[in-house]
Amino acid sequence: MSYTLTFDERQKTIANPKEADIRAALKAHKDDIGPVFQIYPDGSNDALTVETSGDSSYTFSYADGSKTSYISKKDYLIEEAVKILTAYCTGSPDWKKMVDWKELKQ
Repeated sequence: MSYTLTFDERQKTIANPKEADIRAALKAHKDDIGPVFQIYPDGSNDALTVETSGDSSYTFSYADGSKTSYISKKDYLIEEAVKILTAYCTGSPDWKKMVDWKELKQ
């Protein structure tokens, strides 16, 4: 499966982001506040969104195309965030277990 990383500003995209792409994207936005980028499987309604709090920590929200979405309960440092996002982009089923999620029903 192929994935696309899309930045919120300027709508720049990276097809099939690798660990180095993800790390660079996180580092480039470590001092920002709010949504930074989304990664989604091509041809799917799923999306994993990355946000930063402006202090080099990151949170996630995930929508799987159903009426349920999820947000992370805590902030993650860059190394943890890279591992989570890389696992997501490689299609590893374990990526969901790497985040402490809170379910949001719509």
